[in-house]
Amino acid sequence: MVDPFPVRRAVLPRTAGGLGCAVIGLVVLVLSITLVPGLLGYQRFVVVGGSMEPTIHKGSIVFDELVPEEDLRPGDVITYVMPGHDTPSTHRIVDRELGPNGAWVFRTKGDANAAEDTQPFMLDKPVQARVALAVPYVGWLFIWLASPQVRMGLVIAPALLIVGFMLIGLWRESGRLLEEQRT
Repeated sequence: MVDPFPVRRAVLPRTAGGLGCAVIGLVVLVLSITLVPGLLGYQRFVVVGGSMEPTIHKGSIVFDELVPEEDLRPGDVITYVMPGHDTPSTHRIVDRELGPNGAWVFRTKGDANAAEDTQPFMLDKPVQARVALAVPYVGWLFIWLASPQVRMGLVIAPALLIVGFMLIGLWRESGRLLEEQRT
């Protein structure tokens, strides 16, 4: 039997192969952006809020370098755990002053926020994570992967594809068997 669609059958594998290469390239790029700075000593954080817009967008990954507390100045952007919170925040230092015991007391503010953060605070370690670089949009991958629905989809979608390819194969094989029986 002559194939009525020889060009389409030749293009499909090339298209799928090119798409596969593009996906692999994108994965390598994202892994490079997220892992290589960590190997160079930077800490990595995903920005999940919009309080630093437009300077640092929600969904960005920030890479922080550890610096001595005394090197921090107003204008520096730091990633720290706010008093009374459990998760890190990335905000700009707007003021620092020496406290009564000789320790630095900091005030911070998100660039998009109208007011400073409510409580001044002292750092509990002699070094602090200061933002060195922000890469926009790459953090969305991690935000999405934190979603149970997305993780479930990553399990279900390949399973459905496998089932679909199996059903197509059975359908083609049954058609081939019917054709053999007719002849």
